[in-house]
Amino acid sequence: MQIILSKIDYNLTLDAALKAGRFHQQWLPDTIYVEEDRFNAGDLEKLKEDGFKLVKRGRIGDIQAIWRSESGWEVCSDPRGNGRPFGY
Repeated sequence: MQIILSKIDYNLTLDAALKAGRFHQQWLPDTIYVEEDRFNAGDLEKLKEDGFKLVKRGRIGDIQAIWRSESGWEVCSDPRGNGRPFGY
């Protein structure tokens, strides 16, 4: 979902959307997991001030993606993993 939002709402290329930091909000325990060194420190501090519990962790996910737009196809592999873009 974060990749789709990055493409549609923020007009990122597929490559940039896959490279962007990811987070996972957990209900129980009430925690937000964030990828280490991928978010603005000020934004994370604001979340803490608002009462959110943040836990830094390594990569979240490993995505292979394809996106079709009016200008053609974008194919991309997550830099966090071992995949590679390939299409027929």
